[in-house]
Amino acid sequence: MMWRAQKWLTITDGAGEPKRKLINATRKTPEQAVYAVLERLLTIDGTYANFDNGVRSLRGRNILTIDELLHNHLIEVSTGEGAIRELTAKNYHYATKSILRPEYGLTGLAVEDITPDVIREWRAKLEAIPTLRTGKPLGSLYIKKMVMFLNDALSAATATGIIPSNPMSVKTPADKRRAKITRDNEEQQRAERAELEQINQRLTWFPQLLFQHLTAEFENNPSDWNHTRLCYVALSFIGLRPSEVRGLALDKINLAKGREALTISQVFSGNKLVNATKTRSSTRTIPLVEPWLSIVREQVRRRENATDDKTAMLFTSPNGKGTFRQQTQNNDYREIIEQDLQLDYIRLYANRHLTVSALQKLSTDINTISEIVGWEKPTDETMLKVYGHYEDDSATIEALTKLGNFFTQAPIMPQV
Repeated sequence: MMWRAQKWLTITDGAGEPKRKLINATRKTPEQAVYAVLERLLTIDGTYANFDNGVRSLRGRNILTIDELLHNHLIEVSTGEGAIRELTAKNYHYATKSILRPEYGLTGLAVEDITPDVIREWRAKLEAIPTLRTGKPLGSLYIKKMVMFLNDALSAATATGIIPSNPMSVKTPADKRRAKITRDNEEQQRAERAELEQINQRLTWFPQLLFQHLTAEFENNPSDWNHTRLCYVALSFIGLRPSEVRGLALDKINLAKGREALTISQVFSGNKLVNATKTRSSTRTIPLVEPWLSIVREQVRRRENATDDKTAMLFTSPNGKGTFRQQTQNNDYREIIEQDLQLDYIRLYANRHLTVSALQKLSTDINTISEIVGWEKPTDETMLKVYGHYEDDSATIEALTKLGNFFTQAPIMPQV
């Protein structure tokens, strides 16, 4: 196999005039073509004393320096099957020469000594030290080319195991923010997995203990805020999402005799009320039975005494004047769990999992559970289409009555 490598390399002579040189214009074997190109490149810089059998003699150095690394990389990117990449050789050659200006402090430095601090100092010098030709520091575009070339060389050295990591890979503020978001998401996922692992362990005592604690607090101090705390936790144990609890308004609650129910048709997304839920038909009705009926009835009475607005929210801030904020809800619930009950924290949303687990424990069928908690899954939709929609609330009322009895029984604490 014979090659004909005909690529032009533009270099500058001593007078600063650009010269075009034809690289390897004769037919050669691949090995001869690569050898010829390398030989031509190595004559550009007097750093290298000779080139013999493909092995460069670099002034007797026993350690790899940044000079050698850059020149190695220049040769690697400039030669491909005996040819020069378009524009690459010229740009990278000038970048190498500029990077190795003695004023910048990288010349002769061992690659192992290139640290993020060294890189920062080098970048600062690039932006401050004037060039000999213009008397001004390098422009941003040229600095960018130099940084890219050095980063490529150090990345290649990292990939081949010459250095353990690329010191140029110092994270930008944007990278740090992305990394923090990733860490936060991973931490949240770990917390959620830990919660799910605790569901069965807490099922027979945690809801009961929490109900008992909040009821006792309200009886000892019957303030509006203590009842608000009791009510929103109670509704979390009926399968409502926290956003649905916060989105309840007075006109969504029916307390007519025999028709007591909550209508879930709006949620708080962030701090904005949105008329949509994850429920199949964007709305669902949950019958109110004990203990929820008494708790909700008392909360409605307190809110109606405080406002004449029938569309007012069922829950307000601790001072009774503002919106019941999610952060307030989360902070207060964490305080109840960690400080009052001295337990490991699990989110308020985990109560929804406890509710489903309890309903399953009470042998409630999946259709009824879906109706109560508003699941929206293709399998449940298919099941409901096949078996039909419940026309009356008898199964739901029976299940919720059992759930109320279960959550208000004496807690069964685990034996230590």
